[in-house]
Amino acid sequence: MKLISGLDRFHVGVFHRQSIQKQDRDSVIYLDGSFDDINNFVSIECAGIIIDLENIFSHVISLFLTKDVFIIALNKDEISNLKEDHKYFFDLKNLQISERIVSYVQEPLFDTKIVSELITTDKKKINIFSTIKSIKNAEDSKKMGICRAGLVSVEFLMSESQKYSKSELEAELFRICATMGGEVTIRLYDFAIDKLPPWFEFFEESKNLRGIRLANNTDYEIFVVELLEIILKIKKFYNISVLVPFVTNSREIQYVRDILSERDAEIADTIKVGAMIETPYAVFAAADQNLDADFFSVGTNDLLQYFYGCGRDDTSSSYIDPYSCEFIKLLKTMNDETKRKTKICGQLPLFPYMLELLMVLGYHSFSITPNCIPMVCSKITQFNVSKHEKKIKEIISAQDNQRLKEYLSDHF
Repeated sequence: MKLISGLDRFHVGVFHRQSIQKQDRDSVIYLDGSFDDINNFVSIECAGIIIDLENIFSHVISLFLTKDVFIIALNKDEISNLKEDHKYFFDLKNLQISERIVSYVQEPLFDTKIVSELITTDKKKINIFSTIKSIKNAEDSKKMGICRAGLVSVEFLMSESQKYSKSELEAELFRICATMGGEVTIRLYDFAIDKLPPWFEFFEESKNLRGIRLANNTDYEIFVVELLEIILKIKKFYNISVLVPFVTNSREIQYVRDILSERDAEIADTIKVGAMIETPYAVFAAADQNLDADFFSVGTNDLLQYFYGCGRDDTSSSYIDPYSCEFIKLLKTMNDETKRKTKICGQLPLFPYMLELLMVLGYHSFSITPNCIPMVCSKITQFNVSKHEKKIKEIISAQDNQRLKEYLSDHF
């Protein structure tokens, strides 16, 4: 039995085998990885997910990693012993499942007194930031001792508003910065099929444009300009930086710097402007120092999709394999100097063993959704990076995908 994700120690749930119709907040559902309809996964509401240990590398897992559910992997015998429609008691700290529902006081699975800089067992320093999509995210993050936001997703703010309001957006961003207290990185709008607020509408000729490319359309440029004006205003009070999504070249970064400078050159000089790395081309451009950015953030969700030629809104994401040596070699392309000013964002660090592998590859900063921070921090403080560097380098050089997965499963 292996714990993949979870926040609370104790859970009670009714067990179902792939029964989407029975799913609810009291269900614990077994998924064998055979589903093709991605929309079914996304819409599931349940208490927990059970997967087969043999499917621990399945991309299906990633769809639940940012949800407030626990995920455990069992062997086939353990799964076959679970009875359909039967209520079970799950103790995720001791990794025990029993039919006897014992009385308990709910407690967190991990110590939530966390600090932003963590130390591995071999004394490597790892930085943890929060990925923020709401005021509640900021509040939860602060409670756990994480006072820095590696990415604020602006398109998720004002999520219940039917009409765009600059003043409302400004108020929400001020509240987030005031709540966090530390360094906050605000990403410019990155509208996509799964990130569309009620007040936003794509025009037909622009529906395939992403990130900063959308600003090339005059109908959308006003959103970018007004957000940068808000950032200039907030910068007078808080330590904030700007992250430019879907960057292809330095002209797009300079475009943002020019808007800032035209409105307040003095404050603009104090604002760091970073590039979001979301395509294989951008990885190589950053590695070759052809992107004039103050820092980088690797958007692993999009990077995986574009590496494999998959979209956000279709079932082709089942082709994605984050554990392939080809993809890992892409991440290795960054030199040490570039990695030092790079954060890893998105779901990739939440895949089984992937956080540890990223640390072995030399990445030291991660932006994580608040509900996953305790799990991530626990893994960091129990891991020895140096112990695995030589062997991982050897396996990746040999491009042996199966051997890599076996090594990760046996040693991480």
